[in-house]
Amino acid sequence: MKKIIALLLAALMMFMLVSCGDDTNVRGEIGGNDATNSDAAASESTDSETDLELGSSSNNTYENKFLGIGCKLDSNWTFLSDAEIREANNLTQDLLDDELAEQLENASVIYDMQATKADSSANIVLNIEKIGSLSGALMSEEEYANSTLDGLKSGLESAGLSNIEASVTSVTFAGKEHAAIVVSGEAYGVKVYEKIVCFKKGKYVAAVAFASYVNDTTDEMLSYFYAI
Repeated sequence: MKKIIALLLAALMMFMLVSCGDDTNVRGEIGGNDATNSDAAASESTDSETDLELGSSSNNTYENKFLGIGCKLDSNWTFLSDAEIREANNLTQDLLDDELAEQLENASVIYDMQATKADSSANIVLNIEKIGSLSGALMSEEEYANSTLDGLKSGLESAGLSNIEASVTSVTFAGKEHAAIVVSGEAYGVKVYEKIVCFKKGKYVAAVAFASYVNDTTDEMLSYFYAI
């Protein structure tokens, strides 16, 4: 099961990197060369922009005030600690606030949360991608999800997942409707189910991936999140 978890974590990172690489194309498809649209988009994004902040996990609860979401899990789950998350992002513990803010601003993708069930039957991962002020205002969550769909499927196939089915839909997440990619397939003879919720916050998109094995419990995991 640990091999499957590692496979999906790698695929999620590829999903984020593919979306970074597709940014120019997506911007062009939705009118990035139109001066009127560009000015309106920049104005909208500036109005809603705030500095990115890392979330924090303690007492089996994760919250990210920047994203406005939280997640409460029972004792069967384990979060990566804040120190482990910083290490995964190559952020040292002794960074001053200004230094941390600068590194977060310059990063393309931030790894913000991971939780794994004790029996390794499910896990949750949250990454945050910087897509830029203009693209963030012009591109819908559904367009973002669709732009990364082929890359995600290719990444999963390369990692060893077979019989893949993937589509874009909408789900209720932390009390609001958001775009999501729904994936199913098989790895090492085990059925794999995944939902990746995509939601925008200013010039950022958060991708929250819910994965379960053998049985599909992704909807149950979605319900663990709340708005703050």
